[in-house]
Amino acid sequence: MIISGFDKLSLVNYPGAVACTIFTLGCPWRCRFCQNSTLVTGAEKNRVEEEEVLDYLKKRRGLIDGICISGGEPTIQRGLTEFAKKCKDVGVKVKLDTNGVNPGRVREMLEAKVLDYIAMDIKLPLYNYEDVICTWADPGVLQQTIDLIKEYGRGVKQEDGTIYKIDYEFRTTIMKEFHDKKTISRIMEELDDDSHYYLQNFEDSEYVFDHSLHGFSDEELMDLEQWVKTKHKLASVRGLKYPDAKRVQIVRR
Repeated sequence: MIISGFDKLSLVNYPGAVACTIFTLGCPWRCRFCQNSTLVTGAEKNRVEEEEVLDYLKKRRGLIDGICISGGEPTIQRGLTEFAKKCKDVGVKVKLDTNGVNPGRVREMLEAKVLDYIAMDIKLPLYNYEDVICTWADPGVLQQTIDLIKEYGRGVKQEDGTIYKIDYEFRTTIMKEFHDKKTISRIMEELDDDSHYYLQNFEDSEYVFDHSLHGFSDEELMDLEQWVKTKHKLASVRGLKYPDAKRVQIVRR
């Protein structure tokens, strides 16, 4: 498994946990809004050995709750399941970030019971991915991953009678060029009432593929927050900058 980045402490990448994050190399897509373009293209030359990560977790046992495996796209990595198992053996929770392109690998990890949390990015309604990812995606494959995540999110009975259940979320990075309420509604139709769903605003950066894209203003995000909660009980906008007092003031207008 090729690891090209290692963030040793994060309070945001694993909800409710103090975690570290690793970033794997490579991805079959070229999402126009991707913040990790050097990982995607393979231009990132940094390499982190698995043992360095595992040693860090061992030394901070009891201080670090979990590890987030992100990318790039982690599921294209050989040895991913084995690495996740080693992390579990240390005693930390394991979260996987994925675009859903490899349901076989996701199933392998779930059947091995090495995952505690999965976050899947949903770019657009499943039949409309090409304009964003700059290549073709099989909507049937993506649906398989969504179904797997929801199945294990409800809990799967094991041979010994126990229930193996994961936490999970679906999320969409929103851009004015591609996302409006109609589009977001179509995405939510592919989920269910028990699925946590987050909208997260696009932000331009040095490493984004397409600098012509635009995120939403704070006021627009607040409007989306109020609207999306009327459509899905577990949906919200992540990273709102307004404090609660200002949020109430805006709602009353």
